[in-house]
Amino acid sequence: MTDRLKSVKRILAVQVQVKRMAEIELAATERRKGALDTARKDLVAFVETLHGAAGMGLVATRQGSRLAKRETDAEAARLKQAAALATIQARLKLAERVNEAVGREERAAGERRELERLIEVFAGRAIPRDW
Repeated sequence: MTDRLKSVKRILAVQVQVKRMAEIELAATERRKGALDTARKDLVAFVETLHGAAGMGLVATRQGSRLAKRETDAEAARLKQAAALATIQARLKLAERVNEAVGREERAAGERRELERLIEVFAGRAIPRDW
């Protein structure tokens, strides 16, 4: 295997690992967003049960504002990570295509070398007709 093919395979392996890490990070962000959404729903249910407890209502409102901010931040992070993952996937596809092309070139070069060797063998064994 040539150095070029080895380096392309290493690049491909790195791209696969980067994609895997980006997918894990995106999944974690989506889980955090889901947990925040659940916390907001629980807070809304709690506020609906307060009926006149003004002090608790104020605390719940502030908590709701904090949750809304965190949800907005989590959604922005999710969108950013999704865009980054799309970019990583495009780079991975490019690396796969390069790997395939270099592999085809390597196989073709090997076949040419083998054909040249066979021609040399047969040319060496051939007896000239004018003898």
